[in-house]
Amino acid sequence: MILTDEQFECLGLLAGSKKPVPAVELTERYGTMEIDRMSIDGYINFVDGGYEISFKGKRLYSTQETEIENQRKKRFGL
Repeated sequence: MILTDEQFECLGLLAGSKKPVPAVELTERYGTMEIDRMSIDGYINFVDGGYEISFKGKRLYSTQETEIENQRKKRFGL
């Protein structure tokens, strides 16, 4: 999933909260921005300087997993 600059900016503004933020709250606080058209069941959790996005209990995206995958690709030359 690719986030727009506006979405990253909004994530940055919320990063200090250190608690799950309902995706619907993002649109209420920051206008019509949506993250993958999530409903009230979508959450953004801020963890260890990054974030993960979940929907109905399933993790859709995690900055930590992406970083681990990138390190593995570098190590094995993929």
